[in-house]
Amino acid sequence: MPTNHFINRPIPLSALFILTFLLFSFLIQLYVNKNNNFPYIGAISDKLLYLDRYGKDIDIIFLGSSDYAASIDPMTLDQEMKQYGCNLRTFNFGVDGLNVVEFMGIMDQLRKQFSNRRPRLVIGVPAHNYGQEQFSTRSHYFMTWFNLHYYISDIWNLPRFKTNKIILIYYLLKKYLYEANNFGVLYNLFFPEDIHMERILKQQDARRGYQGYEDKENNADETKSLEQEVQSFIQQIDTLYNTPYYIEKYGNGGLNRITPLVNKAKQLEFEIGILFGATLNNYLMSNPSASLLKNAFPDLKVWHYNDPKRWPELFQAQNMSNRNHLNFNGSKIFSTFLAPDLCQWMKN
Repeated sequence: MPTNHFINRPIPLSALFILTFLLFSFLIQLYVNKNNNFPYIGAISDKLLYLDRYGKDIDIIFLGSSDYAASIDPMTLDQEMKQYGCNLRTFNFGVDGLNVVEFMGIMDQLRKQFSNRRPRLVIGVPAHNYGQEQFSTRSHYFMTWFNLHYYISDIWNLPRFKTNKIILIYYLLKKYLYEANNFGVLYNLFFPEDIHMERILKQQDARRGYQGYEDKENNADETKSLEQEVQSFIQQIDTLYNTPYYIEKYGNGGLNRITPLVNKAKQLEFEIGILFGATLNNYLMSNPSASLLKNAFPDLKVWHYNDPKRWPELFQAQNMSNRNHLNFNGSKIFSTFLAPDLCQWMKN
């Protein structure tokens, strides 16, 4: 009886299965992108639609995670810039948990929407919430096998222990087996979410993309805790500053996380700046990363406001919603500080 030698060779059979699997995934991705250019994926879709309908005269778009969403009030910023001779319109594209690949996907979409007149982009630090439950339905659109390396690189450059990074990569790969093969995308195509788009657009229009955290009056214990945490971070900076460990763990890691975004923006011919806002979550990383970015990209504008010594008002408990986000009053103060820097940048 003849023997099927191919079946008896598990390695070629496995390779054929993997190649077929990846080809099937790639064909579905092409079909989905061609027939459903940008599915509804929550806040990202809301803001893209707002810009498409009402944003053709926007001059500056702030693209970042939740710290941007809560820190920049375009209405205050635009009004303040008028005092410095700049009659400009800005938009806050801050979205909770925005990661590196989502940044890139949004840049691609903005390039399509602003094909004739491109606004300038101000970019923040990608979120680093890669836990098991952190990937939202947005991953239906963004995850492909072609951008997996960006996710892995971003996780590897986080200032965490290697064992924690390996666990995060494990969760990431589990998610990829589902999303990168477009099961989530196909589900979203056949069972679309209820959008309520007009209501959302009216909310966005109120303060042009600003989505602040609820103002609350911190009690005495919360205020004391925030103040102690700020002082603790200042002491850590004073102790670690300019040490090889600090530069390697925080500075180079931050540089490596932001560099892909800078290169992507340059590829799409956007003029960009990098803004480190006031958030304790990125405090240790932002100071050395800002310096390294300036050295790596001499023509890149970098603003560093994540400094309680220079900008103490931004780190006072009455202006913070929590350790990582300003409240509405804090966002107005921050926007007032930012106005002259942005105006000068736009004049150059």
